[in-house]
Amino acid sequence: MFAQSAFVPRSTDSRHSWRVVPNLARGMELTGVNQLWVADITYSHLAEQFAYLAVVLNAISRKSSDGHSNFNCGPALPLMR
Repeated sequence: MFAQSAFVPRSTDSRHSWRVVPNLARGMELTGVNQLWVADITYSHLAEQFAYLAVVLNAISRKSSDGHSNFNCGPALPLMR
């Protein structure tokens, strides 16, 4: 019987040659809701696989406007409904 190696999902790789986009929100003074929306993709390790979650949040209220989960993390994950 062979031991199966643990799955390690790919994460942010900052050592690349692509252009780095500046943080346009840095220094913004937010005074109310709907001025800045942020997005993130994260994952959760389940018993036998990973589940991925993409979410869009209001930066002031922290309320989610949209989100999607899937067992595959690909380019379309944040766009799926």
